[in-house]
Amino acid sequence: MKYGVHFGYWGNDFSYVMLREHLQQAISVGAETFEMLPPDGVLYDRPDEIRELRKITDDCGVELLFAFRYADGCDMASPDPQLRENATRYLQRAVRGIARLGGRELGGIIYTKWPARYDDACLSKEDKRVGTAYSIECMRKVAPIAEDLGVTLNMEVVNRFEHYILNTAEEGVAYCRQVESPNLKLLLDTFHMNIEEDSFVDAIHTAKGQLGHFHVNEPNRKVPYHTERINWRSIGEALRSIGYDGTVTIESFPLSLGQASHRTRIWRDVIEDPSLGYRLDRLKESLEYIRAQFGEN
Repeated sequence: MKYGVHFGYWGNDFSYVMLREHLQQAISVGAETFEMLPPDGVLYDRPDEIRELRKITDDCGVELLFAFRYADGCDMASPDPQLRENATRYLQRAVRGIARLGGRELGGIIYTKWPARYDDACLSKEDKRVGTAYSIECMRKVAPIAEDLGVTLNMEVVNRFEHYILNTAEEGVAYCRQVESPNLKLLLDTFHMNIEEDSFVDAIHTAKGQLGHFHVNEPNRKVPYHTERINWRSIGEALRSIGYDGTVTIESFPLSLGQASHRTRIWRDVIEDPSLGYRLDRLKESLEYIRAQFGEN
């Protein structure tokens, strides 16, 4: 397994202009990968920006993994066919863009618009069934492009408060089986699993053969550390037992910062000292801790 960090840990300090410095900071704490949203130059095929970004990553020696979020007017699960078409085209463009950059993974809530709006209507089981069917229909139009370009699509399974389409590993596996693409996988995240799954270990075993990426964080969105709430060693053992050899990414949001925190419902700082230096020290300790718990040290 490889171990990496998510750009959200940098909060408002993150900037594409400062990407080289951010990647060097990630290396300094022991990260092998860096997960971030693709910049507009990648999404809209600006060759000069793609070449510059590729040079930065090649120079730093960190593998970029890409997170994903739909623009307004896009939703694969919508009853509106235009919103579904917009979403399909948008995801297709993202796949082509990161392939040009040399990227191999694109993940997140790629199967629908996130977060869900629950104040518009009372959703039913039928709404979930129909929305999932619409999403699968759209994903079948994207998966062949991902296969041709060698890009893995990792669908993040999230908790019920953020969306209703995929809440458990079992639901994610069923979705993958209906799309029938070797390049469509699942992204499991301990924050969401803590809410939805009866067992971390059982969920990981359910995802055997379909797990493409794995996020780790504490239930309060802190970086992983020694508590009695999560048995990290058993999670590492489960990942190894199913032959998982992908990336384990620390996705922690330590600060309450504007729009990004509104989406993730972070209303307070969860770290004692908000300074970047302190946060990087804690990130380094956490990477060392999770490697040791997963039997990598």
